[in-house]
Amino acid sequence: MKIIGIAGAVSITALVAALALAAPAGADEPDWLPEIADSAAVDSAPVATGVILHEDGTPFAAGSKVVLSALPSASVISALAVGESFVTTPVAKGEVAADGKFALRIEDVDVLQRFADPDTRVVDLQVEAVDDLGYGLYAFSRRLVVDSGERYLIPTATLPTADAEAAAQKPQIAEIDALEDVDALATLADAGGIVDKTTICRTVLVASYPGIDVRVGATFGLSATSKAKFTYTSTAESTLGVGTSVTGSSGSWSASGTLSKSSASTTTFAQTVGRKFTGYTTNFTYGKYDQLCHDLSGGAEYHVNYFFQPIKHDGGGSPVTLATVPTATHCVDLGAGAAWSTTTATATTFSTGAAVSSVIGINLSSRTGYTTKAKITYTNSATTAKGLCGSNTTPNGAAAVILG
Repeated sequence: MKIIGIAGAVSITALVAALALAAPAGADEPDWLPEIADSAAVDSAPVATGVILHEDGTPFAAGSKVVLSALPSASVISALAVGESFVTTPVAKGEVAADGKFALRIEDVDVLQRFADPDTRVVDLQVEAVDDLGYGLYAFSRRLVVDSGERYLIPTATLPTADAEAAAQKPQIAEIDALEDVDALATLADAGGIVDKTTICRTVLVASYPGIDVRVGATFGLSATSKAKFTYTSTAESTLGVGTSVTGSSGSWSASGTLSKSSASTTTFAQTVGRKFTGYTTNFTYGKYDQLCHDLSGGAEYHVNYFFQPIKHDGGGSPVTLATVPTATHCVDLGAGAAWSTTTATATTFSTGAAVSSVIGINLSSRTGYTTKAKITYTNSATTAKGLCGSNTTPNGAAAVILG
């Protein structure tokens, strides 16, 4: 199954578990989440949009339910001990159109205030969808900002002081590939109620893994006169991959979105000099979670899915030598003795930047936006100008920058 972003969405890969399910419980009933306005009746920009397809390319059945839920704030989740659990709160609902498309809108964004981190204003969200052949989940984070008295959700790569123009940016759902085998889920109870919320679910922390190495930056000096420095300051934000698995066993995991986490301390890495390709890692705690559900009428809990996601920043930091240099052809001159810093770009996504393969069998992604809190500085110590080159655009705003 796939959920594909529309309207120019940025590509992100995540897991959707293809399940052999009965039709969603209560799917035809008019009182589905009656406390939430249907997205079709809400006059606001969508928070999440997408196209939901099965693995064979056919769309989810028209009328299939899609729900957007908010997770508790980062401070609440980071305080959980192993064995403790949290619940998500539905904040938007909608249905799949005949072509498989959906758009989720929140009637009053103010409802998200209680889920926002008090320092960063980041809200963690997840989309769930189900029809008679599949159940899909995708996680992402957005920042809640205020402009002229109005609240907006914007990408977390945008600074909290963003103006209305930045606030007009829309979150997106992008391609999600199903990797689970249907036969492995033949005994799973009906998951339709998970989306319809006719089933009560909680997410339990079953194991905690501190000290996971995560790459948060990289510099590339090509000559003996190249100098580079990276600083990862307290409250810097990194967007880290989330994994999903039905069985929870190593090798059964696939990516299922991202969540944003903030640095709790500052690491100033040593300056590199010369031809050096350097990655910069710091440590995060990750958690393995089990989603458990039971019917409203009672009965025993049953397992639905496992999640593996970042919990909090641990601190520390180490440089690592990288083997390759990104292609960078958008160049400007950096004069003799001159220094340049970037504080406004979204860095390259390191597809395997979070080293968790020893735990779940795959590594997950990492990305850090370059801001005043996560800054790269290049210095040209040569007596002549050198090329300062960006990977996707000129250095100001480039995802990766190299100094010749």
